[in-house]
Amino acid sequence: MVHLDPYKKVEFPNFLTEEECLHVAHILRRDEHKILSIPSHDSEETLYTGTTSKYNVYNLLTHPDIRPLEIPNRLFTLPFFTPRKEHWFSELWVQSWGNVLHQTERLTEHTHNTPDSGAKPLVACSIYLDGLDPNYTHWNGIPQRNERGTLHVAGMYHPHEVKQNIHTTPRISMAMDIYWEDDEIIRNDSTRFLHIKRPTHISEDHIRRMKGNKNDDIHGHGVVIE
Repeated sequence: MVHLDPYKKVEFPNFLTEEECLHVAHILRRDEHKILSIPSHDSEETLYTGTTSKYNVYNLLTHPDIRPLEIPNRLFTLPFFTPRKEHWFSELWVQSWGNVLHQTERLTEHTHNTPDSGAKPLVACSIYLDGLDPNYTHWNGIPQRNERGTLHVAGMYHPHEVKQNIHTTPRISMAMDIYWEDDEIIRNDSTRFLHIKRPTHISEDHIRRMKGNKNDDIHGHGVVIE
């Protein structure tokens, strides 16, 4: 796995096309009332409002109108999950939700983990989908203009926030937490965590290794570092 400093972030432009962004944004606007109607866990408190407050009781990637985008398969192409000799990264666990911020709503500064939590390691991802441009996300206090479709991958201790939406047009984004180590909680909560597996049938490297062939294509998919 390519190391990502838990206090830093990187970005990948055009992870989703503009058309795909507007499609997902439409789904979130259309089904916002359904997401808000999902019962929350009484034992868990959240400081978030709106659809963001439902992050732990559903998974956006399982929506029947979003599944055809095959976003889980794209996650395996990220350099963080490039197979290595010591770890194939054949399985990931993904939590995904939508953020629909109406006028006066915001995402307060937060991180997705803390050093003393004892939770499994993760990377926190977000993609801006639609809204009144320009608008910004503040990463570690620094504003950055949002671009549709850019995937931001933040280390689990990297603080970020979205300031109050002052417009009548909702600001819409999607977020994901990606885990590469499971535990009992992740394994047993299929409503919240989507268990995804590397599509090995299209992996030239996997086919090569199963046949016992030498890797001559150093630029191929999932190159193993010998």
